[in-house]
Amino acid sequence: MFDIKKIRENPEDFDKILSKRNHSPISKEILDLDKKNKDLIAQLQSLQEERNSKSKKIGEISSQGNNEEASNLKEEVSALKSKLQELDEAQKKFTKCFK
Repeated sequence: MFDIKKIRENPEDFDKILSKRNHSPISKEILDLDKKNKDLIAQLQSLQEERNSKSKKIGEISSQGNNEEASNLKEEVSALKSKLQELDEAQKKFTKCFK
C-alpha cells in the first residue's frame, strides 16, 4: 500500500520506484483522483453547512407562524439531503481507491 501524503510530496520519487518495478508512472492519475476526492469532500461540507443552516431557519420561521416559508425550506432541505447522499456515495468510491 502507498501513502498518498508521500505521493503528494514527491510524485517523481513514487514514479521512479514504480519504474524500478517495471510499472508505468501513475502519480499524475493518483493525484488527479486525490484532487477529485478533496473536491467532493469540500462539496459535501458546503452542502451540509447549507442544510444545517436551513434546518435551523425552519425552526425559527415556524415559531413565527410563517408555515408556507417553512414548508418551502423543508423541500429545499429534502433536496439537499438527496444531493448529499449522492455525493457521499461518490466520495466513498474514491476513498476505496486509496485503501
